[in-house]
Amino acid sequence: EVSQIAPGLGETLKVQDAVVQVSARYDAAGRVIERGHTQYRYDDCGRLVVKRETRPGFRPKET
Repeated sequence: EVSQIAPGLGETLKVQDAVVQVSARYDAAGRVIERGHTQYRYDDCGRLVVKRETRPGFRPKET
């Protein structure tokens, strides 16, 4: 996913100027395990049991 393009001064846009971010990581079962600053954990039945948000400057938040 391209989140922004930062061209050089007075230059044409190039692929190298694109800022790319990984949007999500998945486990073998296809469940999201990480997206941005949030990690997810599932039980053996595949149900979401923990959502953990970690942001710089803040304590981790689990729900």
